[in-house]
Amino acid sequence: MVKPAEVVRHFLRLEATHPKYAGRQDELLAWCKLSDAEVLDRVRGFAGERDDINPALVYTVGVRNDTRHSQVSTWTRERVMCEDIYTCGISSCMRTDIDAVRGNLLEFSYCCNKYPEFRPLLPLTEISSIVILVDHQKPDRNGQYEVIDGVHRLAALCCAGIQDVEAYVAHME
Repeated sequence: MVKPAEVVRHFLRLEATHPKYAGRQDELLAWCKLSDAEVLDRVRGFAGERDDINPALVYTVGVRNDTRHSQVSTWTRERVMCEDIYTCGISSCMRTDIDAVRGNLLEFSYCCNKYPEFRPLLPLTEISSIVILVDHQKPDRNGQYEVIDGVHRLAALCCAGIQDVEAYVAHME
C-alpha cells in the first residue's frame, strides 16, 4: 500500500513539467518535500484554484463538493496489463474511436495512427511512464481500471506495443 501523499507527489512532479505550470514549477516541487499532511493540504488548495477538475485530484484530495477521494480504501503501486485499462475520454475529436472500443486503451491503440499527438512515442522518464488508475468497472467500458492521469502517455505506450505499465491504483470501498 502507498499513502495518498505519495500519489499526490507523483502528480505534482508531472504537473511541474507542464507548460501551463512552468511559472510555478519550483513551488510545486517544493511542496513534494512537505509532510504528508502539509502536501495534501497544499494540493487541496491547488485543486480549488485550478480552472479544471483534474480526476487525479478528485480521487486523492477531493475537488469542490466531490467526495470520491473519501471512498478510496487503499492506494497501491503495481504493474497493470494495458488490455485491462479503459478511458472515458481523451478528447472530443477521438470520442467515436474511443466509444467504438468501449474505452479500451489497447484496442484504441490500433487507430492511434489517425492522431498525430501519439506519434512518435516521446522518450519517457521513470516518473512519466507511471499512470494513475482507479480499480472500478463501468458497464459501458471495457476494462477493470479507469485511467485518471496519463491517458495520452498510456495511449502512446500502447501504440508502441507496450503490454503493461506501472501504476498507482485507487481501490474503492
